[in-house]
Amino acid sequence: LVLALVMVMSVCSFAAADESQYAVGDVISGFEVKSVSRFEMIGADVILFEHVKTGAQVMYIANDDLNRTFDITFRTPTLDNRGIPHVFEHSTLDGSEKYPSKSLFFNLSYQTYNTYMNAGTYSFMTTYPIASLSEAQLLKYADYYTDSCLNPMIYSDPTIFDEEAWRYAINENGDLTIEGTVYSEMLGATTRQAAATHNFNSTIFPGSIAGNASGGNPE
Repeated sequence: LVLALVMVMSVCSFAAADESQYAVGDVISGFEVKSVSRFEMIGADVILFEHVKTGAQVMYIANDDLNRTFDITFRTPTLDNRGIPHVFEHSTLDGSEKYPSKSLFFNLSYQTYNTYMNAGTYSFMTTYPIASLSEAQLLKYADYYTDSCLNPMIYSDPTIFDEEAWRYAINENGDLTIEGTVYSEMLGATTRQAAATHNFNSTIFPGSIAGNASGGNPE
């Protein structure tokens, strides 16, 4: 996958970064400055970096906003209706090499002072945004998200895939059923309106990425 790493951070103790600090062609910590611009609407300087070795891109938006944010995004085109990118969106946050805990995401969500913590799958990408009013806290979140995406525990624990995708289970009546986090989530998300939207897209864009269900079709 082509990794597009978008990092949006602001530091309250400093004013917006001075564009003169950066020049196109500069190499900083292995990242080359590709462009420097000004985003007046939010009073920010925008610097686009590209990792020399991997081609990963980092967009740094510097202003005096107290709510600091970090986001890591992967290009994951939806090639069919099985919801594979959605399954791995969930699976990557079920522990990593450095953070081997399936419950860590929910513990961080409800027991820390983040202002936003989530992940989402779309037709062309899977993205992992997180935000906090604390720079120190944000850096810890960023480390957790990055390690989860690049070194997920699913490599050593295949049961994660079964839990997140779908699996057979026997209920209290002895009936064989299908369960799974993503499967159940998409069952709940498949409202009449959502189904109509998917049918419209699949009709207008048959056989294309835009015509497929990014989250997965339970059927």
